[in-house]
Amino acid sequence: MAQVMKSRMAFHDVTQGDMAAAMGISQSQLSKILRAERTIDLEAFEAFCEALEESPSILVKEAESLTHKQRERPSSSFIHAAKLIYVENGERLASPKPALADATTQPDGEDIDLDAWANRIKAEDSIKKAVKNTRHARCTTVGL
Repeated sequence: MAQVMKSRMAFHDVTQGDMAAAMGISQSQLSKILRAERTIDLEAFEAFCEALEESPSILVKEAESLTHKQRERPSSSFIHAAKLIYVENGERLASPKPALADATTQPDGEDIDLDAWANRIKAEDSIKKAVKNTRHARCTTVGL
């Protein structure tokens, strides 16, 4: 049920905070429900469905169907539902841009060195992490 609830919230573009408020529970409680760490009671489930204007019976049937499908497939083949957001140069796009005919070549026809590209991304992530840790340490030292 948690997976169905998460996918419906993503479909309707509803945040956990907004949904928790609509359901009359804390965001922390909703987060635990969505991670399947806490069960949801009938009143909360009905409030969830009402907030999204969804039929409780349809969501239950969808969850049952998903559970049945998961039992038939190995867990390694399971793909989590997610809402994709497309961004280019800091701007959100309504839809993805067409991909290159061959993802391993650049527009000018030159081959992309995938290992070098991956190493550059890792290095950028390490730098960002180091900067974040430095800022945190500086704020802690100054007492901010």
